[in-house]
Amino acid sequence: MLYYGNYTDRYKLNYIHKNDDGEWYSIAREDYERWVDRDVIENKNTVKIDHIDSTEIDSWIEDNKNTGVYVKVSYMGEWSGTVGGIGSSKSVEGWGDEDFFISYGDDIVSACFQKEENDNSILSVEIIKNGKLIEYERTSAAYGMVCVSASV
Repeated sequence: MLYYGNYTDRYKLNYIHKNDDGEWYSIAREDYERWVDRDVIENKNTVKIDHIDSTEIDSWIEDNKNTGVYVKVSYMGEWSGTVGGIGSSKSVEGWGDEDFFISYGDDIVSACFQKEENDNSILSVEIIKNGKLIEYERTSAAYGMVCVSASV
């Protein structure tokens, strides 16, 4: 599935599936969706199969934000960083807001994100457990970096 963001001038890629009952759903995991530059998509041989109203797609993430642990990064620009638990940290990059779910069994969660742009917009990073904010940091510095960690 492709979603074009007018503000970002980028495409969001996500996999959607149809249940046996005919309902569409997406599995919102960081390894299932990503933002891609417009020219990368438009210079490929893409084929439009169907048009689906995104309000008709149930998202696993929306239904389950009150359980588990995840890191939320928010910034209206490009960012890069690392996120994860002990022994399961990984490098990520993206644009805009994104949630990263943490594997069960990790006692300590950490995340560091850096703005890839020279502006004064706010980059914020949150660690959330069972719907409650555990740790939060933010910066508005140009190319600013934010690091958070918490025992969960």
